[in-house]
Amino acid sequence: MSTQLVRADEITDQHVLDVRQASEFAAGHLPGATHVELGALADQADALAASPTVVMCGHGERAIGGASLLERAGHRDLAVLQGGPEDWAEITGRSLEV
Repeated sequence: MSTQLVRADEITDQHVLDVRQASEFAAGHLPGATHVELGALADQADALAASPTVVMCGHGERAIGGASLLERAGHRDLAVLQGGPEDWAEITGRSLEV
């Protein structure tokens, strides 16, 4: 099994899961993103939809760990966003939600 790395402009209809801390998420996140802190993800993985998902954090390191936790919980069709929310906003020209 392999998790893809995707650029901001490659996100289409996938669900976005943000695994940053609550204060980071509150400061600005992708529109429609779901938030579960990385430390809580193993306990909440079963409650998350098993739809195609892009996992993201501030730069990508925590997102890779999050994708691994989801894979162990049985989730498939996962990708990790290269970069973070500011990179997404710059590349797409869209605004973050706060």
